[in-house]
Amino acid sequence: MKTQNLILYVALVAASVTGGYLYYQAKADNTEVKAKATLRPVFSLPDIDGTPRSITEWDGKAMVVNFWATWCAPCRREIPVLVAMHDELLADDIQIIGIAMDDPAAVAEFAKETEFNYPVLVGEQEAVDAAEGFGIEVMALPLTVFTDHDGRIIEIHAGELTQDDLVAATLPLRQQ
Repeated sequence: MKTQNLILYVALVAASVTGGYLYYQAKADNTEVKAKATLRPVFSLPDIDGTPRSITEWDGKAMVVNFWATWCAPCRREIPVLVAMHDELLADDIQIIGIAMDDPAAVAEFAKETEFNYPVLVGEQEAVDAAEGFGIEVMALPLTVFTDHDGRIIEIHAGELTQDDLVAATLPLRQQ
């Protein structure tokens, strides 16, 4: 029995080290992450007020789906960029949607300090499941998925999103 525990422990350590390396490597390189899925998944999550919202509400729009958490410093730094760009992107039929992978109470408290001008959905495991529905193989926060007007995934950005990153990723969507 002790040998089995040792093997399990070694496997868990190896997985943790590999996952950590991939997270930090993607973050350091600001690498585009490849997804297994090609189309946006269909899912529902509650918004900050607890009202269930389906991603299908925004069918026909290109989307910037930003996964974040209140405890994630890079996530908190990129939210003002998304807020600043929201109206301009919306004018081009591009909808920003935040998905907080966090405790709903923590998100509600954070939202009191932050003037979100785009929908924010909240979930813990349900939000992880939504990210996996986009075909994400390695979860790192922040994580932003860009889809076109037909729901096709065109880019996944791991790591902090700058205004230049956001403009570059949405440029092809503005020309549709």
